Amino acid sequence: MRRLGPRMLLERLHRANRLLRTHSADESVGRSPSAAASSPSSTQGKLILTNERNARFVDNDLWNSVGGELLEAHETNYEEHSETDSNNDPIDDSYDLILELYSTGRTSIVTLHPPASDIWKLWRVYLDNVNPLSKLVHRPVTEKLIQRACEDVRSIDRASEALLFAMYFTAVGSLSPDECQNLLSDSKSVLQKRYRYACRGALARAKFLRTSDLRVLTAFVIYLLSARTNIDGRTLWSLTGVASRIAQGLGLHRDGVSLGLPVFETEMRRRLWWQILWLEFRSAEKTGSTQLGEFYHFETKPPRNVDDIDIWPGQTEEELEEVMSRRGEDRATEMINVALRCENGNFWKERMTKGSTPAPGLNYAPNAPQEDPRHNDDLIDELENRVQDRFVRYCDPSVPQELLAMIHIRGAAAYMRLMAHHPKQWKGHTPIPEEQRRRLWGWAVKIIDLDLLLCTTPSLQRFAWHSNEYIQWQALVYLLEELRKHPTRDDAAEAWDKVDSIFEHHAMFIDVKIPLHTAVCTLALRAWLAREQALQERDPQSALQVPPRILRIRQQREESGNPNLGGWAPSQSVPAQPSQQPPWDFHSGPLGQSFSESMADARANEYLAANADPLQAVHDHATSNGAGLDSEMDWGMWDYLINDYENTDMTEFLSTDI
Repeated sequence: MRRLGPRMLLERLHRANRLLRTHSADESVGRSPSAAASSPSSTQGKLILTNERNARFVDNDLWNSVGGELLEAHETNYEEHSETDSNNDPIDDSYDLILELYSTGRTSIVTLHPPASDIWKLWRVYLDNVNPLSKLVHRPVTEKLIQRACEDVRSIDRASEALLFAMYFTAVGSLSPDECQNLLSDSKSVLQKRYRYACRGALARAKFLRTSDLRVLTAFVIYLLSARTNIDGRTLWSLTGVASRIAQGLGLHRDGVSLGLPVFETEMRRRLWWQILWLEFRSAEKTGSTQLGEFYHFETKPPRNVDDIDIWPGQTEEELEEVMSRRGEDRATEMINVALRCENGNFWKERMTKGSTPAPGLNYAPNAPQEDPRHNDDLIDELENRVQDRFVRYCDPSVPQELLAMIHIRGAAAYMRLMAHHPKQWKGHTPIPEEQRRRLWGWAVKIIDLDLLLCTTPSLQRFAWHSNEYIQWQALVYLLEELRKHPTRDDAAEAWDKVDSIFEHHAMFIDVKIPLHTAVCTLALRAWLAREQALQERDPQSALQVPPRILRIRQQREESGNPNLGGWAPSQSVPAQPSQQPPWDFHSGPLGQSFSESMADARANEYLAANADPLQAVHDHATSNGAGLDSEMDWGMWDYLINDYENTDMTEFLSTDI
């Protein structure tokens, strides 16, 4: 690409200045704001291609007129400079704060690639465990990159290198510790640290904050998919906001068809945009934010429900339509889980943008009215019927990713119904009708059953890295509260078996002492105590076997010296010795000190101050052996604790960290 001379640049700047004056004059002669907002140049914008891989989206009049020429000059200088950088060039300071990079420049990224044999293994793991849930890379195209990397990693360009390390990092994160050791002959924690560090460095070297390369943004989003399980909700929200802004800079919020892009590029851009939307939606939900502006103001269609072999670079619209007419789009493809997620999101977007209602349990529609639960039931029925007809009826439960899709849609429907009719909707003014309680119980039990199915089905363990992100707190808390208030109901024994299994498969509820875990364990102890007392009154000679996990919680709390309160103390919600070297830091490796550690003391004090009232509520609700067992649940307290849990940096509480 040629470098523009000073004279040519000056001429183009003069032209830009003239256009700017003209633009200002147009607005001064009465062009209304509404007209300006509705004009195609203001709303549609255009994509400026600087080479075969790089593009920038512009959507104002000035840049629509001269953006291509000015951007060409900028990209020329930037790319020529980038290609001359060595592999060992230090990372710009501007990336340090976002990616926590502190010594990247002293280690060559290329030395951190795995051996060729392990590259193929990690690619296979990525295809089996991660790709079915994200579909951010096109298998045939990416397989060529894998082949090149195995032949000579030094020949890989920066964007591709960032993508490779993101896939290594996410693939390792999807393995269990034993699987990782057996497959790669190294511990999961060591490899996660190595590839996290390398991925961050590769993203910074690719200058992802100002990238115009779709591969770099894809690498960043894949990185977030794995990192999200171990970072707090507010940090994740900020990072997904970064991804969203980069995506808008690439024009991903505009559909590729309207931008005149080829079929293949359009589909890959749709997949990436909707993945970013989902990440931002989830992170906003975790933080309790209602700011989801992008959810209302984009035109990008959901990606098509097609297999990777159905699309390819250079494909024409006619060729795609021929494939679609032959194979159909309403079927179970390798896109099934992504397609279901997009269908769900698109369904609620259509209704939220019409001023109707947010998805039950969420409050993201601007000025959304409080809907009649029966109206929500109708909407959920409509959504359930739609996905049943388009996708679920074609699913084969013997295929792991299709079984996962069936579980997810049933669990999502039950969760939406539970939240639409949740007891907190009644605000304690009137007793909840018995029929309503029966329905709530049924939905909560169904959610717990589906969670246990995910935990106990061997073929689904490859997706545990993703499924474990969705702990069904609302259903579990409702179940325990009903068992506390109605301890001798006919199906109580069966329900307690389910509760014990949930605690067994989510051992962190007992082992990791944070406010929500402690509160749930306390509620479980109180519910079991209510059952013991009720059965003892019915038959003083009866002997009731305590569920193993309830017994374990009791023993833990007795050892703490406060069995009534259950060992709860605010100081247990934060690391006891924040200045101690945390387990995730390298002592002699390249990572250096974690930013989280340097902030631990300040965050501990801030955390305790912010949580003072809710923790006192837990204390008040759990201080006596039986007093108040029939009191009403404070659902506001549980909302606070669940939201607080979502915003907890779990790396401070887990023994291993990425």
